Amino acid sequence: MANYRLKLGTDFDLSPKQIEILERNKDTLVRALPGSGKTTILTLKIKNLLLDNPHLNRLCCISYTNVNVEDLESSCSLILDSEQIKKIDFLTFHSFCLQYILTPFSYLYRSSKGLRPYKKIFNFGEHGSDLIDYLSDKGVETAEIQKIIDTEKIYYNFKFINNSWKITSNTHKASTVSKYLNFLNSERLIDFNLISLLSLFIVQQNPVVRRVLNKSIDWMFIDEFQDVSEIQCKIIEALSKSRMKKNSETKWFMVGDPNQSIYGFAGANPRSMYDMRNFFKKLHDGEECEIKLDKSHRCSDEVFEFAKKNYNSVLRKVKNSQLVQHLPGEDIVGYLEDLEIADDLQGNGGDGKVIIKTTISAVSEIVNLKFNELLDQEVCCIGINRFNSIDVYKQYMLHDNTDDGDGFSLYAELYKDYEERYGFKYFSLFVRYLILKHHFYNNRLKYQKSLEKFIYSLGLLLSDKLNVEMQSQVLSSITVDAIEITSPLAPTSTVFDEFIGFTGRLVTSLNSNLEFTDGEEAIFSTISEADRITNINGVTEPTLANFIAYITRSTPEKLTFEIKHIHKIKGLEYEQVIVQRIEDLPHKSNYGVHFAIFGTRSFQANAGQIYDYVQELNKLYVMLTRPRKNLYIIKNQYKQSHFLAAQ
Repeated sequence: MANYRLKLGTDFDLSPKQIEILERNKDTLVRALPGSGKTTILTLKIKNLLLDNPHLNRLCCISYTNVNVEDLESSCSLILDSEQIKKIDFLTFHSFCLQYILTPFSYLYRSSKGLRPYKKIFNFGEHGSDLIDYLSDKGVETAEIQKIIDTEKIYYNFKFINNSWKITSNTHKASTVSKYLNFLNSERLIDFNLISLLSLFIVQQNPVVRRVLNKSIDWMFIDEFQDVSEIQCKIIEALSKSRMKKNSETKWFMVGDPNQSIYGFAGANPRSMYDMRNFFKKLHDGEECEIKLDKSHRCSDEVFEFAKKNYNSVLRKVKNSQLVQHLPGEDIVGYLEDLEIADDLQGNGGDGKVIIKTTISAVSEIVNLKFNELLDQEVCCIGINRFNSIDVYKQYMLHDNTDDGDGFSLYAELYKDYEERYGFKYFSLFVRYLILKHHFYNNRLKYQKSLEKFIYSLGLLLSDKLNVEMQSQVLSSITVDAIEITSPLAPTSTVFDEFIGFTGRLVTSLNSNLEFTDGEEAIFSTISEADRITNINGVTEPTLANFIAYITRSTPEKLTFEIKHIHKIKGLEYEQVIVQRIEDLPHKSNYGVHFAIFGTRSFQANAGQIYDYVQELNKLYVMLTRPRKNLYIIKNQYKQSHFLAAQ
């Protein structure tokens, strides 16, 4: 047996399951646990492959968001040399579809349905006013239009129903989405949903495309596989089953945790891991392709056992309900049985405890807990939605002994939450700008690395918005203009004032260095005083000097108190975790299913509604599995939580 600790340069011994994953040279689906090291095993798998097979030429590493992609690339760059890194494309699934399918092969697409693989992507900042005018002219209701204006998005998905793709939306009427798609076609635009759908059609209709992709890509790695969409699963199926030689054409390596699938509202297919496991098993003549990691290195035995028992208890009640048992068609029961967390899976053996507190006022209890029991410890308070988080922040910031870093963190997180309003990652890029400029004047040894990170982020967001790869010379020219390196930062000025100046220089340089097609320049707009966030009580805007001291702090410790909501915590862990407002689960859109299972209400559900409901349970599981030590659950004594079964 190979000495993987020596071969891969790890400071830990691999488990038998991890070794099995490294040594398997076929399609593999890794089923992970919270804190089981799924990103670690993915990166080690890549390194092991490149060491054993130096002739490998092209690997694609895919994750759910640009942030996840950056994290994956950073993790790989720590253990791979520069020549190995050059062999890997780090992409989102949409970027993969654009780069490998839609851009080179769009000319092969044929359809009688009016859809076209246009190159330009819909952006609300650029096309929103035209869309609103179009929908108004087409008689769309005022309430529907107002929802689009408020969110600057149209939330919809495609579902494969009765052998065709149907529009579904929990937010908008089907007629509204249909008119939106007509608008896109009339303006020669596509959106992210259409990127995947049109790529699927091209792959399915053209054997030559499948052949080219299977011969040119050695391995496809997909992280966060529980978050892929139904369309993306179909692309994987079309490519993998068309391979002529499984041993010498594209192999698939997928990592995920179906119990952490919570993005169905954004198009994720909750059945992805279950269905793809069965698909690959059939493709390999009954050979099991799934390998299960069996230990959480994050949670103590008590915390993990609590989360596991709680999850399984509620899940079994759902599975055994008359509502589910009487559903026709799809294998719902088999899917639910597969979600059960096995009894032999365990925590890390630590001494973390589960502490349940019952109270009248959750917010006051949380703040008192932080200051009276957990003052000097790393704590994260998790709520169901953003409003829960803001309520705790307001109360917390009233205390005079809060750390400045907490205020800076809130300030930064607020602007990150608002980034969609600006059209792209202005504030994240701005933070990289502050760091590189600080290093230029104070730490030249770190300046070059900071500059490289800034240019990388700049290139990433421009390629995402314009769908073209930026030449290094162009990126360098824009960078020189935007950072204005010869002008020192003003330490006593406010962060937002510098933010305004940075975006002004950046957008001016973009307009000077890039050739936009009609309307493209509207994608990039400057920030103005009107964009300053002023409606959150207790938040004082820091000076530039203090904020830079916070973002460049050298200590590895996290803030002593972070307050987040459910969709901001996946992949994160904390020493102490406080979970609040569990009684708010499930979301009210799932009340029909919920009270048919836990009450006496009569309700006729379809399969999609059951999947949505289970994802509400998954949210709680994600929340309960964040702590490295203690888990505190704050309950309202006057409200019952059916989801908290293991009390």
